[in-house]
Amino acid sequence: MTTKGESATPTPAIAAATPERDGLSVESAFLLPRRTIKVEERLDSWAGIEPLIDNSFGMEPFLGSMDNSISKVYLCRDDKYLYWRVDFVGANPLRRPPSIVVNKMYLQVLFRFERQKRLMLGVNYYPSEGSLKPFLSVWEDVLQTSTTLSSTSLKTDNGKTSFIGSVALNDASGYLTGPLETQVSMGTILKDSRRAEQKTPIVFVEYGK
Repeated sequence: MTTKGESATPTPAIAAATPERDGLSVESAFLLPRRTIKVEERLDSWAGIEPLIDNSFGMEPFLGSMDNSISKVYLCRDDKYLYWRVDFVGANPLRRPPSIVVNKMYLQVLFRFERQKRLMLGVNYYPSEGSLKPFLSVWEDVLQTSTTLSSTSLKTDNGKTSFIGSVALNDASGYLTGPLETQVSMGTILKDSRRAEQKTPIVFVEYGK
């Protein structure tokens, strides 16, 4: 399904991918640890895996509180699945968002696989329904369109202080190839139609090995 305008989530602005930018280098791309994660077991399966992104330095409050901010991001894979985990400073805001969130909150990992295209893996949380809906989609910068990818493999666990998700590599195999710019963003649209968003630093990750 392709929709014009807003994507499955509000779309963050990421600079176009280049071989080297802001101290980032394809040659020094992070190689994902190999590990099979049991998503429903929360943090136990992640023991010994170092964070891909540590957002502790230069962190700013999100939605009025530092507790809502992203603290660390983890990624790993096995032969069949890609796993992702986001830790928060305090309580997970996707479980009980601040009262200023009126529509939905999103949390997503962004993978830039072409200069103007990104794979988006994430979840939308709807406070009015108390529901968490995962998604996998492709955003095209030039056309400003989002294409939802068919996937029945998306799993999530919305913990008290962390979020964990996974996707089958077969569902994203055409996009997760080679070293890619990778970033996590979280946000919402406020009552006055302004977007509140927090983004982690960008890192290069090798998905092809």
